[in-house]
Amino acid sequence: MPMGFVTHMLLPCRIPLCAGAVVALASGTVLCSTPGDTTSYASWLLWVTASLLSYFLGRYASMITGFNARVVQLFTTSSVTDSSACDGGQQSNPAATTQDGCRPRKKDHAVSEYPMGQEQHRIAYGMRLMECVQAQSVSYNARTVRKVMITCNRLEDGATAVKLFDLMLDRGAVSNAHAIAKPVSDKFFNLVVCTLNDKRIREDGPRLIDLIQAHGLSPPATTQNRLLLAFGNILPESILRCFVTMLNGGGILSIWAYRYIVVAHQWSDPAFALKVFDEMEELGYKADRAAYNAILVACCQLGMHEIAQQLFMQMADRALKPNAKSYSTMVKSYLFNNEPEKALALFATMRGKCFKPDRFAYHHAILSCIALERIQYGVELYEDAVTANIALCAYTYVALTSACQEFGRHELVDKIMADMARAQASDVEQGPASRALRG
Repeated sequence: MPMGFVTHMLLPCRIPLCAGAVVALASGTVLCSTPGDTTSYASWLLWVTASLLSYFLGRYASMITGFNARVVQLFTTSSVTDSSACDGGQQSNPAATTQDGCRPRKKDHAVSEYPMGQEQHRIAYGMRLMECVQAQSVSYNARTVRKVMITCNRLEDGATAVKLFDLMLDRGAVSNAHAIAKPVSDKFFNLVVCTLNDKRIREDGPRLIDLIQAHGLSPPATTQNRLLLAFGNILPESILRCFVTMLNGGGILSIWAYRYIVVAHQWSDPAFALKVFDEMEELGYKADRAAYNAILVACCQLGMHEIAQQLFMQMADRALKPNAKSYSTMVKSYLFNNEPEKALALFATMRGKCFKPDRFAYHHAILSCIALERIQYGVELYEDAVTANIALCAYTYVALTSACQEFGRHELVDKIMADMARAQASDVEQGPASRALRG
């Protein structure tokens, strides 16, 4: 029978033949239970299969041989994986463990790019690459930085991450840093933030924000809170501007960052503080006492005294106990709203709750007494403040002196003027900072 006729007859059966070869290979692999025999038997069986198919299928031989080669590679990789599982998952590569002996976390598919079985080799390569970058023996570019980032992320190696961060501080962000995958950069900088101590955060916080933004990211909530914690809620102007820019640009801020913006703008821009507070309420963020105190001050600055009173009552509904600043601000609000009786009543409540009034609370309480022509009570409050060594505002002395002269209490004028002279002399000795605090 002619060979061409046989080939022609077998061509429709090429798919079953290929499937049969794969089934035979799988059966042979299962029958060889000894780890050392699987590869040799599979190679022999595939060689026989490829020879038969090459003989019968002619011009399809190269395609089928390539297919068999890929199957051999697949089964070889599987056998290596199975042998590593037989020893309890322990890796001989020292780069497979972190410095504290912990195993790395399960592979993160968001940043995974290497085939299974090469993972530990890639990690070791990343560590060596970091050493080369530090030694300036390889190029400092986005590709090398990305590979080192991935290695640090997978090992959760904060020490190496900080070394790369220091290199960034020294050389600046690489060109095209924003092209590095966002999950990689975000996880890396979060690792850096969690590793640095408060001193380093205070020293390099602004530059950290710049590097994060250079990689096309906005500082996440964890980074925002870490900065606020390190700076003790007194952020540098540059970081505050960054938070405000994020807010105006529709970025996501943490509740701490929202609160800080409200507190920071209560005097300088009370309308903006009120806007941010309203946005907090819309987002469902629960403002704390510091935010409420700040918004009470902002309302008083804007003359929104009725709203301030409503917010003050709302604090009790939200289980927030007013403190000395809360009461002092509301004493001022009632006075400026032409309600001096309520101002004095609230001042008495404040003292009854054992809160120590500050100089502003005394100032507005004394002005309320003058408005109600209760000069004697105003003098008593003044003497209480002097006894408690409260540094009164300069206008408190002036207002009380004028009221005593107007109502014929001339015997008190000289005493108050003498106290004012002593206070001014003390200001001169303590310097301009003290005068600024007294107002």
